Amino acid sequence: SLISAASERERTRFQTLFETNTDGIVILDRQGFVQCNTATLRMFRIAGQDDFLRLRPEDLTAPGMVGASSAKASLKRHIGDAFEKGHSAFEWSCRRSDASEFPAHIDLHAMRLDGRPHLQCIIRDVTLQKEAEQALKAAHAEAIAATEIKSQFFANVSHEILTPMNGIMGMTHLLLGS
Repeated sequence: SLISAASERERTRFQTLFETNTDGIVILDRQGFVQCNTATLRMFRIAGQDDFLRLRPEDLTAPGMVGASSAKASLKRHIGDAFEKGHSAFEWSCRRSDASEFPAHIDLHAMRLDGRPHLQCIIRDVTLQKEAEQALKAAHAEAIAATEIKSQFFANVSHEILTPMNGIMGMTHLLLGS
């Protein structure tokens, strides 16, 4: 009884961690999805776990990925690597149920459940990070352009001042000589 109470507390603790995580967590075996947390359902805008479990990993791939067959092959390779090597991490373009897309970082970790190989898939929506990277790149490009404009301005101003100054200096030299 004491062991079953401790076991139940452990199960409750892990279930709470699984359900309260803000990243999508999906458990899959070699046949497909087995379980997902509520963050996954929110992330992909899917009403219930049963609807999600009917999907295949490639159903969650954005159509804009390289090509349907090569994206499917790439996904299969990542999953195979995780089963064989224990881990695989990659960037992916995901598709929600409403056809909207979002960039994600995906970590696959191999584990054994009920004596069979499974993968824990952690999906992190990196939309905000990608937007920040784009903003940083744009700001960097603007700074380089502003520096170039400033350099051109000073070169032009320098030329516009030096040319008349050289004329004035030359005329002054001639006047001093006479």
